[in-house]
Amino acid sequence: MKRKMSFAMLLSTMLALLLAGCSVGSLLQTSTPTPAAITLPSGLVIEPGAINRLDAKLAQMTQDGTFSGSVLVALDGKVLLSKGYGLADRAQGIANTPQTRLHLGSMTKAFTALGILILQSQGKLSV
Repeated sequence: MKRKMSFAMLLSTMLALLLAGCSVGSLLQTSTPTPAAITLPSGLVIEPGAINRLDAKLAQMTQDGTFSGSVLVALDGKVLLSKGYGLADRAQGIANTPQTRLHLGSMTKAFTALGILILQSQGKLSV
């Protein structure tokens, strides 16, 4: 059970990192923004409904039992999604919230590595 929970936490963390930092291409467009689009200071435009689709997908994954955790998606300092999914404590029926503290163990190493790779891809760091 611990192994399954660790894998779920790893998966959720990597999903959040992927969406927040690396693979925002499916959420972003470079065309003229529509009135409902979110324009970020960097000039990127979030496609209308993209965050809602992400929220719906995570809710479906929660319902399927393949995801449980807290998600924060932010670009250029602007919070696009901050929400808890599933239960933090199944025995007591306590739901996850954006403020739920999760035991991440050594997972911060992946965040650091990803940050280094992002900085390298932007030419701000050379490894």
